[in-house]
Amino acid sequence: MSLYCFDKCSEAALRFYDRMRQPSLLFTPYHRLEVRNGVRQRIQRKKITMSQSRSVLQDIEDDLDDGTLYHESLNWTELLRRAEIVSHEHTPKLGCRAFDVLHVAAALEFDSDLFVSFDEQQLCLADEVGLNVLKPV
Repeated sequence: MSLYCFDKCSEAALRFYDRMRQPSLLFTPYHRLEVRNGVRQRIQRKKITMSQSRSVLQDIEDDLDDGTLYHESLNWTELLRRAEIVSHEHTPKLGCRAFDVLHVAAALEFDSDLFVSFDEQQLCLADEVGLNVLKPV
């Protein structure tokens, strides 16, 4: 979200993305829903206008078209199985939110090299399951 809608983490997100030499970023159907819904929430919260939201959503589509974001489908049954295992093993200790568990399980399903987030709970869970984690600064 911080790459598309200005927030307190946007500057760090942009610096990180530039340092990584602007890699292609995985964008699953789950990310599509979460990011697009986040943009729509900003309309309701009066942080952006309807016109600005259309522009942001178009930017996302443009990035999918040019490869900045690459779309990968998910096997939802396997993802949910993996998420249940992660939840069973870590939520009693960490108090994980279901969406954080899904993010981490998706990273595991895709054998991700790096898990990047500004969310401390996500990072803690990702670290616990053995992912290489990074919070951009």
